[in-house]
Parts: sequence; C-alpha cells; structure tokens
Amino acid sequence: RTLAAEMEMGGHTSEFVCGADCVVISPGVPTEKFFSRYVGREDIPFVGEIEFAYWFCRAAEIVAVTGTSGKTTTTHVIGEILRGETGRKTHVCGNIGTPFADIVSDVCAGDIAVIEVSSFQMETIVSFKPRVAVLLNVAPDHLDRYADMAEYARAKTRIFENQSDDDAAVIESESVGYAAGAGKGRRIVISGSDQMPYVAAAVAPFGVGAETVRSFFASFRGLPHRMEVVAELNGVTYINDSKATKPHATIFALNKLQGPVVLLAGGRDKGMTYTPIRSFAGKLRALVLFGEARDRIAEDVGDAVPVYMSQTMDEALLKARALACPGDTVLLSPMCASFDQFDNFEHRGNVFRQSVHQLRS
Repeated sequence: RTLAAEMEMGGHTSEFVCGADCVVISPGVPTEKFFSRYVGREDIPFVGEIEFAYWFCRAAEIVAVTGTSGKTTTTHVIGEILRGETGRKTHVCGNIGTPFADIVSDVCAGDIAVIEVSSFQMETIVSFKPRVAVLLNVAPDHLDRYADMAEYARAKTRIFENQSDDDAAVIESESVGYAAGAGKGRRIVISGSDQMPYVAAAVAPFGVGAETVRSFFASFRGLPHRMEVVAELNGVTYINDSKATKPHATIFALNKLQGPVVLLAGGRDKGMTYTPIRSFAGKLRALVLFGEARDRIAEDVGDAVPVYMSQTMDEALLKARALACPGDTVLLSPMCASFDQFDNFEHRGNVFRQSVHQLRS
C-alpha cells in the first residue's frame, strides 16, 4: 500500500522538522548541529537508527561491537561462530552492511543480533543495551567531527552506558581509561590487537569455548579489502588492505606482517597525522604515495623512509613492483579516504586487485 508520507529533498526546513513528534537522524548528521538548528528551539526528541530499531527488537540478546579498527571483521566472525555453534538464528547487521532497522522486523525472541556500531551511531542512543559490548580500540579518527580524542572516545564508550551487572563489557586494556564509569557490565580487559581473544570473550556467554574460536580462526581467510592476499608474483606477496582509511589501521596491518614491506598509501586526507609511520622505518623498504594526500603524508614521514610519488594507484603499484624484492610484501593500506579517485574503499580495492592480476602478463 502507499503510505501518505511527506518528503523534503536537498535539506530540511525548520517548519518540516519542527512538526515531528520524533526525529530519527542519519549517523552522518552531526548531532550538535542538528540540536542547535532544531531541537534547541522546539524541544523535539531525536534518536538515531540504532536506538530506533532497538525499540522494536524482540531479541533479548544483542552483541554490539565498536572500535576504531577491526570492528567489521570481529563482528563478522562473532556472527559466524554464534550461527554455527548455538543453533540459533543469528542476524549480523549495522555498519557491516545491513542496517539494524532493515532486519529488526525479522528478529524473533530467541534470536541473536550481532551489530557493528560506530561512534556516530552511539551519539544518539537512549536505551540501547547489548548483552555483550565490545570495544576493540580507540585511536584518532573523525577529528573533523569531534573536538578532540576525549569527545570521540566518549561517543564510543556509550556502548556500555546501559549495561547491567549481568552483561559483559569487553575492553582493550589501553581503552579502559576512556570507559571509566561507563555502565555496570562485567569488565573483561584484553591486551593487544589480536582479534581472537575479543571474539572468544564475546561468544563465551553463549556457551562457546575458546577452542572453537581457535579452530575458526585457523581456517578463516579474512574479509575482502582487509589484509586480503591477492597474489604472489616472483616471490612478492601483494595484499589489499583498502579498508584501512586511517593511520591506526595501517599500523595494525604493519604490525601483523613479517619481512620488508613496500607500502602504497594515499587518497583524501582525513585531518590526521601520519607521523607514527616513521616508527616502521626498519620494516618499510619504501613508501609509494598517490592521490590528494601524498604531499601531506610525505611531509609527516620526512626522511625516515624512502618516499616515491605517483599520481594514481596504478602508477604507485608499478613503482612498488620495481622496488620490491623476493620475500617482500607490497601492501595497499592507504591511511586515507578513497573519494579523491574512487567511489569507495571497495572500488579502490577492486582496482588494486585487477591491477595486480594484470602484472602477471
């Protein structure tokens, strides 16, 4: 049937918004700007999509995962393990691809919902309460939206806000300080960036043992565009980590690799510093830069690592092939957004894959 819904395109007028009983805002809309423009004058209640969907969720058991890096893979793995080991219908949604609101009408009382949530989404929760909340890490990101790291971290740690004593709060050891006083969930503190213990802690309340988690990871090959091995050519391994849109994610990748690395990086700058890459001078054979941010990255890295400039990623890949030696890894881990030359990180990763395969000829 046709719903008699009014629409306003290209922005909203105060008259349109102020007549609402409640507003569900997109996570892309900064809450402070929305509040100052509309709510401050009219006292209109507003929430985000995660909170709105939660109102209608019949599942009592929700696992929510957040963090600056690694949350999509962690969410996927938790969902796969719970789906396979509990025998219960498990819905994986949120930032991982399918919005919570899209599937909530299909969620039944005995189901499990595993949700990847962002800091933007956590800004607008009211009653959202996961049985298990996972905070993988907190590192500089989205500082074009948040005043500082403290404000960004506060949004992240709201994931614990409504938890009670019966709930589990899984927290990276270096992020515990940010979460002080956030919620009453039972704290499980984990050190390091290895995803396995976070997954094990998240599935344990559902009766899944650590050995099952280890077995899963032994055969897990990762998700596309996240440390994805594309090919090995002439003794050189080519890895697609296009999802790494911030320096922290690239550091995560470099820490996992052995042997010399030729790093391809660049794209649209997100206003973060790239100086931490200097600490990998002993591992990086070269840094090959492309896209809008190449000069900014080169300035931050300085002379700590040999730097080569290219206009496009294809040019950068050809340069990387010439620089790499047998036993090296050529790693696409851009540290930047993709929107200067690509539609999104998937598009960028797909172009990298195709270009690597063309090197065979």
